[in-house]
Amino acid sequence: MAPTTRSSSSSENYSKTFDPTGKDEETIKKCILARTEEYADMYDEDLWNNFHEEFAAWNEETLRIAPFKTLTELRDALRTNGVYAAKGSPHPASALFAVITEPEQHIWTEEDIRYHVLRRGTPGTIKPEK
Repeated sequence: MAPTTRSSSSSENYSKTFDPTGKDEETIKKCILARTEEYADMYDEDLWNNFHEEFAAWNEETLRIAPFKTLTELRDALRTNGVYAAKGSPHPASALFAVITEPEQHIWTEEDIRYHVLRRGTPGTIKPEK
């Protein structure tokens, strides 16, 4: 039996050491989609740590190369699985970059949770601030 492999969008080209500098829109999009897919089974601190590490080399300008829809899918995947990324900012790249640059994971406020639940359903495992 042949060994199983990941889907083509999740190829090793998009490993944790992937450098987005100078990459075209299609490459950036594929990397973000691959990571969004990988994040589907991660939650809270594990997801935040992985996202923080894997996107450390990214800046807001590089994120903006990706299609708007791709960025909103990533932002929404983070939110649904317990990582706060602001909605309503001018562009999802701004919200994602804020997560990349935060020194510690944002603690969801009651207002954050209420907003998310009213618009997207119940978040995975969000723990409100005490």
